[in-house]
Amino acid sequence: MIQWIYHFFQMKVKIMTLLISTHIISVYYPQNARPYRYITSIIYIAPSDFSTGTIIQSANRKRIPKPFNHVLIMSQITIQPISSNQLGQIHALILDCDFTFLSHALGFIPTVDYLQQQTLDDPDFDPELFLGAFRGNRLTGAVFGVRRPWKNGQEDIGFIKYILVKKDNRRMGTGTRLLAVCESRLLKRGAGSLIYGASSPRYFFPGVPTESKGLCGLLESAGWDKQSERVSLFTYLDKTTVTRELLEKVIQEKDAFRLSLATYEDEQEVKDFVTGEFTVSWAQEACAAIHNTPAGFCSVLRDKESNTVIGFAAVNGTNPNWFGPMGVRSELRKQGLGHLLVYHTFLTAKQRGMKHLLIPWINGKETFYSRFVTEPRWQRYYKYEKQV
Repeated sequence: MIQWIYHFFQMKVKIMTLLISTHIISVYYPQNARPYRYITSIIYIAPSDFSTGTIIQSANRKRIPKPFNHVLIMSQITIQPISSNQLGQIHALILDCDFTFLSHALGFIPTVDYLQQQTLDDPDFDPELFLGAFRGNRLTGAVFGVRRPWKNGQEDIGFIKYILVKKDNRRMGTGTRLLAVCESRLLKRGAGSLIYGASSPRYFFPGVPTESKGLCGLLESAGWDKQSERVSLFTYLDKTTVTRELLEKVIQEKDAFRLSLATYEDEQEVKDFVTGEFTVSWAQEACAAIHNTPAGFCSVLRDKESNTVIGFAAVNGTNPNWFGPMGVRSELRKQGLGHLLVYHTFLTAKQRGMKHLLIPWINGKETFYSRFVTEPRWQRYYKYEKQV
């Protein structure tokens, strides 16, 4: 009798173990995940059955490829806002990625101060959209979203500026959970659609780097659509065709215009010009470049007769060593004034000790910018959107 009761309770414990594992897997594992073992080390979950957590095959330990404890790890993960004193952990996450790729893609090595500028100092910062995946006190992943008003009174846009997951915590559902929580909060705040990447005036990448296959897969599995490809140009300033003599020659040819560097006194006039001709976000980047002096600067082109601003080119308004945005008044385009701004900007950057520039998001203008450099290095990104 005692033995029968013992076997009864032993079987009950096993059944409860399987039910618990089924429930946890159904909550934390996405479709198409690979089979993993859990607790008893004797179950397989078919990829097509992850949504229901159905147990379809048992196996002994030898038939299971490699022991994992992913479900246990995910059950210990909590999603919560990141505080300012945890930026160092975010920086460590960035360095946990491919360091060479990051330095090439951004054009510089990110620092903690840079992270603060791009997150806490963002004009649209919302602490409930700056989220981390924590296992105890250890940060294993992060996502940062912002909601920005769009031009011409259209509906607001929700931007995912970046999503990071520590290498040894990938393919466990961490990124999926972070993305889902951030998406949900953006929609509750009135975002009409979602975009990954470029969220001017503060952003990291124009989109998803084409090398980031894992991120592409994560977004597509969450219902995001790949829209188009974006192009950026990286160049060393000693690999350009621009010379002081060439600039002076063009200045003589365009003697109706005057070049200068914007000062604080010029800020409002530059802001009004860029807002009227282009967008509010471009104006914010131009003003940021003026305030970032001496690291940043904004070249201004004026009509000599009226002394009004008719063109501009910003450097270090968004990120270190980034050139752009740049623009000329609509009725004066295709007259070589863009060349004048590029010459002036390249030479000023070189004079201030910069070694290279990254010109982001130049789709359709590849021919224009490539004529100024001898060894262009192209970087490509995918634009991802999600309609809701």
